[in-house]
Amino acid sequence: MTEANKYLTLKEISVLMALDTAGLIAENVISFWSAILARNPQYGTLLNEISIYSAWTMWALRLLIWSLTLVSLSRLSSLYKSFGNARIWYLLRFSFLILQPLSITFASHRLFLSSSEWQLVVESLMITLALAFLGEFSLSIGNRVILFAGAELLDSFGLDSPAKKNRRCGNRLVGYTAAQTLFFAIALALVVWVRFFQGRHLFGAGESGAAMSETIAIFSAVLFCLFARWGVIVFRVLASVYMSRTYRTIKGLTE
Repeated sequence: MTEANKYLTLKEISVLMALDTAGLIAENVISFWSAILARNPQYGTLLNEISIYSAWTMWALRLLIWSLTLVSLSRLSSLYKSFGNARIWYLLRFSFLILQPLSITFASHRLFLSSSEWQLVVESLMITLALAFLGEFSLSIGNRVILFAGAELLDSFGLDSPAKKNRRCGNRLVGYTAAQTLFFAIALALVVWVRFFQGRHLFGAGESGAAMSETIAIFSAVLFCLFARWGVIVFRVLASVYMSRTYRTIKGLTE
């Protein structure tokens, strides 16, 4: 492969990262739609099936994007070994893919057939997202490795300032991803404690002071998790932008 083609692969990486972020947003919308609407009989079975098929479609599209990213990273590994290291985290993301769409399908049908209170929506949604959070954490680390590899490439051209921006974006992306995973784990642990160890229903009538405190703690953890997720999405977008700038900068220097 010629040097020009190697640098062109940087552009491919930035486009694939942007497409993956778009897929992440769509996947979140579909999951939320399935959890809220699928359990309501007035929307019918057809709408429930459409949400399931949509989730499977987005899963397949993101799988294709990750496969293409792995190919591009293999091409870039001859530039810097760090690009090749990112493949490990993308491969780890694949390990969470088998159960994720199956859990989405199961949760959607369970919500649609159930007539229980809203705590079932919360619990099923949290269980469905557990695998997604673990997978997205490995993917964020993969993106960070890509950004750091791009920074090394920029350093080799004496471009310290854009290299620092790449590294700062990668660190913040992983930071927000770690925060959302932590708050999600706290919320899930509280749900398990209340339902299985205490044997109590969430959001039930006549709650004691302790039970109300636990409910508030769960809502707070979920809220902080959602705030952190917005940060993840923002820095995923910025990651693709910085990789695109890396390509344009190096292209301008080599032409």
